Amino acid sequence: LKKLLPARPNASPDTSAIIDTGTSFLLGDPSSVQLISRIIGADFHTGDMSCAHLSELKSFWITLGGFKFEIAPEHYVYRDPVKKTCSSAWVPSYDSPFWVLGDSFLRAYYAVFDVKEKKVGLAPINRPLRHV
Repeated sequence: LKKLLPARPNASPDTSAIIDTGTSFLLGDPSSVQLISRIIGADFHTGDMSCAHLSELKSFWITLGGFKFEIAPEHYVYRDPVKKTCSSAWVPSYDSPFWVLGDSFLRAYYAVFDVKEKKVGLAPINRPLRHV
């Protein structure tokens, strides 16, 4: 994970990340998640946030292996249509030395895990074709 944009002024230029199909959220260091929570208007401790201004939220971009990947609001905000509430997928991790990119990230990308070569291939999921 090269950088998370908008980046912190004192952020380390290189931070490790893993992609985890068994995790739903985007886990990161508490200071970064606190900043992200402030930017998107989410409560840092609960993740709760207003659904009123979702259209105004911006995407975050991360760099993995020299490639930029978008994390759009529809991927980092969970909407509960029954309760009519929203919550952030950005969660602080107090015991991990690296970021964990879970299903919130993977919903936007195809992922191919090459265990033998110890690498992951990612490609954006195209939007469905529209009939004109």
